Amino acid sequence: MKRNFNSAVTLREKSSGRLLYSIPSLARIVYVSSYKKKPEPDRTKTSARAPSSLIEVASSIKIPTKVSQIISSIILSQNEPHSRSQFVGSDAHKTDMMVIDSIRITTTRYVFFLGVQGKEHIEDISSAIPSHNENDADTIFVSSNLLSVNGRHTSNNIQCSELTSYFKILDPLGGGSYPLDYLVIIDGNDQVRCKIPLVINNQNIFQRTLNARKDRSGISTHLTFGISLDQLAGFLEEYNQYFANHGS
Repeated sequence: MKRNFNSAVTLREKSSGRLLYSIPSLARIVYVSSYKKKPEPDRTKTSARAPSSLIEVASSIKIPTKVSQIISSIILSQNEPHSRSQFVGSDAHKTDMMVIDSIRITTTRYVFFLGVQGKEHIEDISSAIPSHNENDADTIFVSSNLLSVNGRHTSNNIQCSELTSYFKILDPLGGGSYPLDYLVIIDGNDQVRCKIPLVINNQNIFQRTLNARKDRSGISTHLTFGISLDQLAGFLEEYNQYFANHGS
């Protein structure tokens, strides 16, 4: 006997036709009983998409201890103490280059390399840095003949030369002492997570393009994929949010 499970079962009074009771179809009962409500997403957990210029850890370069110490010394040489330092060992000392061997900064560091024109825009760059700074990051300015600016972490000439040489961003037009305009982001494990040119002004791109055509040096190509000062605030916020959610 073939049964139709899609039909409801009803019982009516024979004389009057009055409905006594009705049972839903078996198919509907099975469907309803097997339905499971999808769990609500946990909105307390936020995730930030990786910035497009982010260098993944597996592909990133770990800076040498000496370079890390130079960057740390720039931060620690300020008048106020740096409460986010991690002391390693007990034989802390300073050399003439202000390299502190026993102290290492364990936060994210935004290192701005600035050329002759770039160092005139330190205040503009500083204003683009996220004020809330959830990642507790440090910002360092590296350039030649750079005076201390409103308590900012700034390099001296020796530190500038050492860092510029290591990152290979010496400006061919900078008289042999100035770096190209670059931003290097280093995480708390001393891994380089971003290295991107800074476009201080569009005229700079045009002038470098002309010079590159004249001597075929190709020096203008580094600005092709750079970020402008107008884009800097959003760029830094993107990294700030990413490191705050994923750790540095």
